[in-house]
Amino acid sequence: MRKALRNTLRVPILLALSVGVLFLLLPIQESESATECRRSLTRQAKNLVQEDYLKSRFPYWQIEKKMLGTLTPNLSFGKVTIEDDAYHVPFTAVGPDATLVRVGIIDCKLQDIDYAFAS
Repeated sequence: MRKALRNTLRVPILLALSVGVLFLLLPIQESESATECRRSLTRQAKNLVQEDYLKSRFPYWQIEKKMLGTLTPNLSFGKVTIEDDAYHVPFTAVGPDATLVRVGIIDCKLQDIDYAFAS
């Protein structure tokens, strides 16, 4: 009887311990994956913004093309910073008629790029 009771109690205790360990390890795995995302993007952030801006965005932004006066602006980049799990990649787009100052914002988790005017 004692052996049966001991075996019956063993399963719920092991299950509770397994669930507890799982909940303790999940936040660690999330933070490690976010760190990994940052580590992998650090080297690529400027290249990602340059390629996205010149190939995916600029060709469709008519006002920006008119302001710069070119179809192929020169881009120069500033120092990349990390804020709120996103890379902030400052850059200037230079054309014959104007210079526009922008920030490419790369969401680390989604790896999506948005743009803002730099202040």
